[in-house]
Amino acid sequence: MLLAVLPAVIFIISAFFIELQWRLFLAIPISVFQIYIPGLGGDGYMPPLALLGGLALWPEFLHGVRSLYRWPPVLMLLGVLMAYGLSLLWSTDLRLGVRSIVYLWVFLAIFSAVVLQLEKDERVAWQLLSLTVLFAAIEAGVVIAFRISPELEATFLDSNFAQLFINPNTLEALYTTGRNNVLDPEKSGGFFTNGNVAGAYLWIMAMASSMLAVCKRKRSMYVLSSFFIVAAYFSGSKAVVLLFPVLATIVLITIAWHLSSRPPFLIKGFLMVGIVIVLGLIGPQLITHNTAEQTEQTEQEDFLQQSESTLGIRLLVWRYGAEAFLEKPFLGQGFGGWQQGYSSYAESVGIKDSFPPHNTLIYLWSQGGILALLFGFAFMLFVTISGLQQILKGQPQSSGIAVIMLGAFAWTFIHGMGTNFGLVGDIHMIPILATLLAFSCSMSNKNLVRKIA
Repeated sequence: MLLAVLPAVIFIISAFFIELQWRLFLAIPISVFQIYIPGLGGDGYMPPLALLGGLALWPEFLHGVRSLYRWPPVLMLLGVLMAYGLSLLWSTDLRLGVRSIVYLWVFLAIFSAVVLQLEKDERVAWQLLSLTVLFAAIEAGVVIAFRISPELEATFLDSNFAQLFINPNTLEALYTTGRNNVLDPEKSGGFFTNGNVAGAYLWIMAMASSMLAVCKRKRSMYVLSSFFIVAAYFSGSKAVVLLFPVLATIVLITIAWHLSSRPPFLIKGFLMVGIVIVLGLIGPQLITHNTAEQTEQTEQEDFLQQSESTLGIRLLVWRYGAEAFLEKPFLGQGFGGWQQGYSSYAESVGIKDSFPPHNTLIYLWSQGGILALLFGFAFMLFVTISGLQQILKGQPQSSGIAVIMLGAFAWTFIHGMGTNFGLVGDIHMIPILATLLAFSCSMSNKNLVRKIA
């Protein structure tokens, strides 16, 4: 047990002698790779370097939350954190509960630290965001490479090299009790073991690079945004095919509306969307045609059939969630409760007994009860309201940041209703989402940070 907490204690102490910008470097850019250092940890748990960097931001959390707790989205997340803490009293899996609480706290810590860094020296914050985008481009390239060559992905997952980027416990269970969809040749996750989560992450990074392009006039970031979106299609996530055309169009039109003084942006934007859609839709299909097993169905029919099957399974999972809610509407099931109650239901309807809720709101209720559900839903609502209010102010750069922040969170919220990365995303998504929210908050409050030049 001592070995498991010792690294965290060391990094907590490191806050006294390591500058904020270097702790932010570990927490944000390094989160793309996570970095699991052999021997760092124990008792069956190895914390990634990115998490330890987030834990070292506790002074900024204490300082930042005191001044920002009145901002509604932050206040709602603090409410979820409180509800999770209470639910530990009736939880059966305390390790899962502590892990969920820690990562939610890290989101708040990174948010507070980025706001303070923007106040102190905004150039450093932009540099950290740029570096994160460049690191994420490596992930995007790996996703494409693994989709083209599933054998290369299998070789990577079987190698010791993979243990630097993926939790060794996850890798150990990948082919047995913890199977995931990257084992499907039509899915690709890069450094992720779930192609759907990888697809969502790549969209978020496309938003982050777009923010650099819009606010810092870095044209190369438009190219990277396109690259991220193409890679998201190569992840094999059906949500990418369904959500991208709608959200991308809304984001581009809204940004162009606020940058009307530069109409060529609109032309470039829609040209980029057209190219991305063509490459993204055609590329994976060409790969599929090279596989050994061919069917007589068209690609569109196959996609619809898979989508219907996926939705059918989720409907059965959600039905159990509704039944369980009626049994314990206020306290929920606590951490570990879903796994205990779901297995017998799954056996009775003939689906896998290891499925989690596949829905953010159901997961919130199950783990933290009605309070977590209400605070989580309020977080979604207030993020949306705050972003829309900022857009309507009419200042181009501030509005651009708000549009991009909303684009990232809209994907997270919508996609989260059918998957399991939670209210603020998985461990890779948490740092970048917290960063985008911090930029938006800072721009909406003139007392926190100077206007971006």
